[in-house]
Amino acid sequence: MKKITKLTSLFLAILMVSAILPLQSMAAASISSSVKSVVFNATYYANRYADLKAAFGTNESQLYNHFVNYGVKEGRQASPIFSTDYYLTKNGDLKAAFGSNREAAMNHFVSNGVNEPRVTAAVVDLGTNINVVISTVSGNKNITASGDNVVTANPDNAKQTWLLTRQSDGSYKITNNATGKVLDVYAASRASGANVDIYASNDTNAQRWFIFQNQNGSYTLRAKCGTTCVLTAASSSAGANVYMSTFTSAALQQFKITTVNVSEDNTKPEEPTTPPAVEPEVPDVPAEPEEPVKKPANLGTHFNASISLSYVSKNIAVSGTNVIIYSPSQNSDQVWRFERQSDGSYIIVNNNATNYVLTVQGGAANGTNVYIAPRNNSAAQRWFIYETNGKYTFCSALSENFVLDIAAAGTENMTNVQIWTSNSTNAQLFNITRALCLQ
Repeated sequence: MKKITKLTSLFLAILMVSAILPLQSMAAASISSSVKSVVFNATYYANRYADLKAAFGTNESQLYNHFVNYGVKEGRQASPIFSTDYYLTKNGDLKAAFGSNREAAMNHFVSNGVNEPRVTAAVVDLGTNINVVISTVSGNKNITASGDNVVTANPDNAKQTWLLTRQSDGSYKITNNATGKVLDVYAASRASGANVDIYASNDTNAQRWFIFQNQNGSYTLRAKCGTTCVLTAASSSAGANVYMSTFTSAALQQFKITTVNVSEDNTKPEEPTTPPAVEPEVPDVPAEPEEPVKKPANLGTHFNASISLSYVSKNIAVSGTNVIIYSPSQNSDQVWRFERQSDGSYIIVNNNATNYVLTVQGGAANGTNVYIAPRNNSAAQRWFIYETNGKYTFCSALSENFVLDIAAAGTENMTNVQIWTSNSTNAQLFNITRALCLQ
């Protein structure tokens, strides 16, 4: 009898210890930090399931622990763009391999599926062929074509209307009505920071867009070529660049899609035109200006150089007319001719394109794209260069507050180059290495 009592006491003790162990020690699913935001969003999870909100409120840690220990096994969905059940049942090879094992499906996505063009969650069906305007929830700006680049703009014209054509896999081909070109992830990149442009239709995964609905009725758009990055506006201002970034459910990743009537004239592709450069007003310089706190660097009058990042081995390069980062090479698209101007600024000419220069593609705002354009000597093409501990900052002549910047401090090839408010981070510090002209 004493032996039974001792065993009972031991069993109760084990239960008590188990009850106080943190949930994460028993976590079933393994979710790396780089993928966590794609599969789990605490607000979404709590709002989707009333029992969880009643139990945990908005406590992110408790909600996450519940998801990895129980929610995954129960088939609960914690993100608008990923569902374990959907991922398992809609990918036949995974269903055959894992059966109904949701943990195995989750772990497959984390380790393999993130790099594959997989179906990840239920998508919306907006119709087969509809004309729409796609606008940002934050700032109410329309997605528009600007040359071959894609930016935000105040509501205006046919370049802001798009034809959505539904495909057999549930994705959409999104065609710009003014140009006939298709919304496209540059070079089918999966990297956060990859630029979005318009390109001739080629039926690739870079031009297929899955549309997911968020709990507030807005939409998130993910290209089929990658499973973790979604369409993102760099800021809520007009002229902000549109690119791909890792899904976080941020407001700048949420869009409204509104059906519109498009006249026959507006749907015809327009002849490509180059918008006239607008020279912003520059205040008169006093005859004897006060000594500035910091003078722009004088690196010489005419010289060729590469521009490399301070935190990773990548160079500023050109792809088409867009400016991106890329692994160092001897190609002339990574060599720039620096021409000093009378005001101390530099016009920076790409050696791969005759008289095409480093240019801000719009106004001074966070996320405005940088590309190369025909030389016009405007403020959008002039850069003041400042030196700090052997590294250089490129300040746009449009505004002393905005500098050359790498989108999301990216490290992958094809990450976009933009301007952003000066913050002295590594994404805004560069090396300048003299080079021979390679033309």
